[in-house]
Amino acid sequence: MFADYRVPQILHSLGCLRYSPALISLLDSGTPLQSGSRHEVEIRGCSIWCVELLRRELKREWGRDINAVLLDFWLWDEAQKLKKEGTGFNVSFHRTRGIFY
Repeated sequence: MFADYRVPQILHSLGCLRYSPALISLLDSGTPLQSGSRHEVEIRGCSIWCVELLRRELKREWGRDINAVLLDFWLWDEAQKLKKEGTGFNVSFHRTRGIFY
């Protein structure tokens, strides 16, 4: 999956990821996270692992072997729908300047 900014946001809003109150406050303030910082790496790494766990659960529950890229695309599309509707997000996305995605 692609550990961008919108997928971790929807994973949090769906209850798949939990952020600490301090991290939520930092994100909601619009403060940029330094590229490679502990917070940025944890958000991205936990998002990757979360999508993998979701993928495994889909296979276990439904017998469907869906790859992480397809799951990422679905999550991204759902996040874009929520953004357009103006509903659904209970935390701001993380802001990090970078060249890697």
